[in-house]
Amino acid sequence: MQRILCWCPSLCSFGGVLLALSKNKSSSVSCEEVEKLITAFEKQSDCRISIEMRVGVLAGKPSLELVCHAWNNRTDKAAPPLLASASVRCSALRLGTIEGAIIRVLYALDFQLAWGARTDTAAKEA
Repeated sequence: MQRILCWCPSLCSFGGVLLALSKNKSSSVSCEEVEKLITAFEKQSDCRISIEMRVGVLAGKPSLELVCHAWNNRTDKAAPPLLASASVRCSALRLGTIEGAIIRVLYALDFQLAWGARTDTAAKEA
């Protein structure tokens, strides 16, 4: 049986293990585990995810920033519509690991997707 790593409790109800709980502090998350995490997010949210990492400046010091985009995957268009985006700055949030930053930006993206779905529902009901 394949273990699913989760970033949110709702996904864990499908038999996954929270990513933070699957590791001790001395080990790191593999590329395969990050791939599974993003794939599970894409499947749950029915979208395509892209994550960009760049170095910015915060309070005069370099800071790693992750920018995450959710794209509509139900289209054949060359440029699919953007559903939501979110970003995190590692130093501002005191994030010390890449996996922590990825989880945090996915949480933020999940919120943006839920907010978008909420406003779309409200607009349809009006």
